[in-house]
Amino acid sequence: LLVISVPIGFHHLYMDPQQSAGFKFLHMLGTFGVAIPTLLTGFTVLASLEGAGRLRGGKGLFGWIGALDWKEPMVVAGMLALLMLIAGGWGGMINASYQMNTMVHNTQWVTGHFHLIFGGTTVILYFVIAYHVWPKLTGKPIHEVWAVRQLWLWFVGMTVLTIPWHYIGLTGMPRRTAWSPYDPEIVAQWIPSMWLM
Repeated sequence: LLVISVPIGFHHLYMDPQQSAGFKFLHMLGTFGVAIPTLLTGFTVLASLEGAGRLRGGKGLFGWIGALDWKEPMVVAGMLALLMLIAGGWGGMINASYQMNTMVHNTQWVTGHFHLIFGGTTVILYFVIAYHVWPKLTGKPIHEVWAVRQLWLWFVGMTVLTIPWHYIGLTGMPRRTAWSPYDPEIVAQWIPSMWLM
């Protein structure tokens, strides 16, 4: 994942005319290539959680989900990070496709995708690592109830933040600007999403 993902930020420059078509194609392949280790990571997390749920007595197709220890921050973080990774990864495939990228290039869609992956998936995993390591460093236990609440609050907050960004990106709101000289009817469509965020 590290080898493939480092050079692929170029997919944000697909629309720039000074870049050669061949170079854009290579970065498109790299961006799609990141999907493979990402899917393997997602599968490994899901399989680990399923295995733990089945060891705890979970039966049937989805019975393992209810059998997990939902009071354990590591379990909650794993499931919530996985959900955000799936949604963010789907958005990444949109960004990877040269044709579909033309629709969302330099819009708030990109901001939503970035924050869902990094602000959501990555940060929630940093939280749970801190919950795991902090007691070992300090000798003081954490309050797992508050840790789980904080993880859920973060998940809900990232969802409320990023879904409207994706929506207003699809309706054409540009990123990196607070003012847009657009048709007032188009700008009016963005206002409810902006207030929600």
